[in-house]
Amino acid sequence: MTVVILGWATSAQSTEAQSVPTKPSPLLTTPPLVNPAPFTLSDALAGLSTSAQYRQAQLALSTAHAQLQAAQANLGPTAGVNGSVSLASGSSTATNGTVSSSTDLSISAGASVSLPVLPWSAAQTAARAYAVARATFAQTSAALTASTELAFAP
Repeated sequence: MTVVILGWATSAQSTEAQSVPTKPSPLLTTPPLVNPAPFTLSDALAGLSTSAQYRQAQLALSTAHAQLQAAQANLGPTAGVNGSVSLASGSSTATNGTVSSSTDLSISAGASVSLPVLPWSAAQTAARAYAVARATFAQTSAALTASTELAFAP
């Protein structure tokens, strides 16, 4: 008799376990799919300034511009002033026993002005490098724009 009651109790427990409703786990549910806005040509063109090629050309242009400004700043003459003071003293004894002493004071002053022999050389080189960097930047920008527009062509 005890076995039958245990068998009945076991089946009653399994019946109760089957009738309990289960909730879905919040981790297993997926949010509804949202249709994102389409990526347009204007979006792609706006993002060109973040591309590696564009940034590299832009940095080369700014470097060349800084070098041109440095070369132009060194075009002018330089001037300098210098000076020195020295004091020397000494004494000597002659064979007859007389002692003589002497003091020498020396003062010198000077000024210098220098002008580079070919002052335009470095500036011209920097100006040429800046012109090349500007042209390279324009070509890179145009090529990136053209390839982007080609990718969106119908």
